[in-house]
Amino acid sequence: MRVRLFNTLAAIFFKLGLPTTIWLWCAHSAARGKVHVRRGGLLIARSLEATGRVDVGSGSRIFADEIHFGSSVLIGPSVSIHAKRVEFGDGVQIDEGVKCEGGEFPQSALRLDEGVWIFPYCILNTTFGLHIGSGSGVGGYSMIWTHGSWQSSLEGYPVKYASTAIGKNVWLPWHVIVMPGVTIGDNVTIGAGSLVTKNIESNSLAAGVPAKILKSGAGVWPAPVEAENRQLLLAELVSSFNDWQRESFQWKELTILKSRNHYNEPLKAKYLSARDTPVQPEDLSGETFYLVETSAKTDLSRIKASFLALEEKRFSLRSDQPQHRDFVRYLSHHGLHALELNSRLPNHRV
Repeated sequence: MRVRLFNTLAAIFFKLGLPTTIWLWCAHSAARGKVHVRRGGLLIARSLEATGRVDVGSGSRIFADEIHFGSSVLIGPSVSIHAKRVEFGDGVQIDEGVKCEGGEFPQSALRLDEGVWIFPYCILNTTFGLHIGSGSGVGGYSMIWTHGSWQSSLEGYPVKYASTAIGKNVWLPWHVIVMPGVTIGDNVTIGAGSLVTKNIESNSLAAGVPAKILKSGAGVWPAPVEAENRQLLLAELVSSFNDWQRESFQWKELTILKSRNHYNEPLKAKYLSARDTPVQPEDLSGETFYLVETSAKTDLSRIKASFLALEEKRFSLRSDQPQHRDFVRYLSHHGLHALELNSRLPNHRV
């Protein structure tokens, strides 16, 4: 009864264009101080849990029976979410104008695991349940469906209702359409503009209308990269970062703006393979950024230097090294996605 009362008050405030967060906190006391709804937004649920900070953008509307939020969840402006069950992991981000709707059916559900990023103006149909695995990205204007119907099934036209699942570390570039009932495995890349009508096995590259598998198999997609080559690739990333840093400062200096991206010394970075990872990680230099493949004996929480751990997809930064913060954000532009060790904030948002 209490939840229904405060949900009603939130809806009234929403209609009047007033902030609704206070009524959300009254309805769900456990969310107090964690879930923040910007002016013009509305969140209504029968039950709500959040482990960390959640931001809901202006003009966004979320309706669900059960909501489970992780930490550092960001829902942009003008997002619509309607499902019976909503579950977002740590670091989930949904950009502007995304529509996640279909909550009238009892099977309706939307589950986005940690680090999932939905780009602007996508349609995620929740009618029969949609699950997207950790570290996956859905490019703008893409559509993922769990139902397809319009013409009468009694007259022989096709009608389909089925859950759709997308695995871990999957990339759907812009304008991809995934049809109802499709399962996409882990570590899959789909070509931009593709129409996925059938299941795609893990470790595959697929493209086309309809999408066909072009490469498949562990060791084929993605192609393995040896430790020596990773060291070279890191050196290239550091070099390009230093160039970007220098150009960024020159431009901001020209426009009479101070830049926090300019530092007197170039970035120092080092790659550590699992073989190189020290048993005493606290001995690492605080001035160097480390790209780490950790060994089983390494406790990431003990590492005092700035680092990004490749296998765990976690990073940590020293507060006295702002240059490292810029670099870990820069790495996200090259496909190295990770969550901060404590806050679970994704590196593209630090």
